Amino acid sequence: KTNLSGAFFWDKKKNFLQFSDVLVGDHLAASGEIDLISQKGFSNFSIQKILVEDTKNYLNEFFNYNNFPLKFNFNKISKKFKGGNLNNLNINLKFSLFEKFLIEDITGSSYFSNIRFDYNDKDFKKLLSTISGNFDFRLKPKKFNDNLFNVNINAANGIILVNNNIQYKFNKAILSGQFYNNA
Repeated sequence: KTNLSGAFFWDKKKNFLQFSDVLVGDHLAASGEIDLISQKGFSNFSIQKILVEDTKNYLNEFFNYNNFPLKFNFNKISKKFKGGNLNNLNINLKFSLFEKFLIEDITGSSYFSNIRFDYNDKDFKKLLSTISGNFDFRLKPKKFNDNLFNVNINAANGIILVNNNIQYKFNKAILSGQFYNNA
């Protein structure tokens, strides 16, 4: 059972739907608009606090529901992130409703705390880190090239352990980069 409340406005002459202050349960707030003639719209979502594990589950469902141009194994990437919370998660979507619901652009930002990243490959037998900070990202599902999405991270109070031998603690780090489909 989920509670839903908010304000909806439909301009019949312009065939335009607006919604604001839509609350889904206690966590998700949304606003946006849809031009029912052009069948394009946007929506802004805000979540005050969500566990990383719950976020991974929702994103996995999202990627399974939407047919992206590239085959993409979200589970392979998401298994590297464990524990922690996302706070003040804000997501902005631009979409169209032509033949089906298609997302054209996603941007977002969030603060995060105590996110554990666990990575293994031929160069790093064991790379562990626990970080807190904030990030922003942009994803254009319909315009993929080889990169999956761009991300900028400002991290604080982190620890990195490399190959169980090298331990590095930091108070601040700034990372910018792109995640690739073959990650």
